[in-house]
Amino acid sequence: MRRRRPRGYATEGGDGVRGVTMRDIAKRVGVSEATVSHVVNGNTSKVSAATRERVLQAIRELEYTPNRIARSLAVRSTSTVGLIVTDVVRTPYAAAIKGVESVAMQHGYNVILCNLDGSDTRLESAVEVLLSKRVDGMIFVLSSQPVDRRLISRLAKRSGPIVFVNQPSELPSVPAVLIDNASGTFELTRQLAEMGHRRIGCIHLPLVGTNPVLAARERFEGYQKGLAHCGISYDEALTREGAFGEEAGVRAGERAAEELIQQPEPPTALVCCNDYLAIGAMRACARAGLKVPDEVAIVGHDDIAAAQYLQPSLTSVSQPMTQAGEMGMQFLLKRMSERIEAFANRSVETVRLPCTPVIRASSGHAPA
Repeated sequence: MRRRRPRGYATEGGDGVRGVTMRDIAKRVGVSEATVSHVVNGNTSKVSAATRERVLQAIRELEYTPNRIARSLAVRSTSTVGLIVTDVVRTPYAAAIKGVESVAMQHGYNVILCNLDGSDTRLESAVEVLLSKRVDGMIFVLSSQPVDRRLISRLAKRSGPIVFVNQPSELPSVPAVLIDNASGTFELTRQLAEMGHRRIGCIHLPLVGTNPVLAARERFEGYQKGLAHCGISYDEALTREGAFGEEAGVRAGERAAEELIQQPEPPTALVCCNDYLAIGAMRACARAGLKVPDEVAIVGHDDIAAAQYLQPSLTSVSQPMTQAGEMGMQFLLKRMSERIEAFANRSVETVRLPCTPVIRASSGHAPA
């Protein structure tokens, strides 16, 4: 007795995932397979409205679903893009993911996400995974630490178009969307000076090392330029180095602020180059009995979710990472629509987005 195949069984070589093929649709409607193919692939200009409706009706009745893998091999496109992110948990990167996915979905692309979990040593394996998935292009949303240029150069030769977000590009045909980190610290330093502060200190992120972070240097330079803009001389005695990370940053901010407020002429305001350093500075002031912002004004950077819930709430700087993700995906769409040869020798295209100060209670007013 011949066994009946269960519903949903996919026959070998079938172009539909349920075993129903375009040939079955064509026989049901009485048209050619080419006509069915035109309808399935959206080439409706070659098919009359009446025939198209009959084909669609047969597709619904037979529950035909196109084999996306076979189709992608035929058209050399998987309608997927790869997204490599330094750390999906951290707020700026999560915002960038949101921006990339929003634009990708609007244009019919799926996103394959690779999380480096803060370790750039995973970058090469993440790239290999995406190449094996035959993605149409890749977006890198990385920390502003230097990446292995040889790896990226090899990737550019092997893959489709790539785009950097939050990471400068030095390669032809690789555009970049950057954050102007200096703009935020410059603006807050300027505002503090205009409020009457003249001893404005800074707790900055590490500026030197084997992998210097561009954003750390930019934020510190923004502070220095803000002082110069207001005619205030830079005083190294009013600066201290903090640390990256959440717990390490809070501890470093506490230590640095303790040293600064114990000086004979302490600062009346502190520009902290991320919010964790600012939280540590606020703790140090509270322990010393100094009121924020009445006796010491404090500002941060990054506008983490907790900033608005602190007492007092923390003045900070918001980074346009969602917008950066959106622009990065728009760059990638543009590149994917062109032939690689058409842009292989172009100069690098870079967009730099400014940050926005978020004014809250901790910045206060000029001291008496």
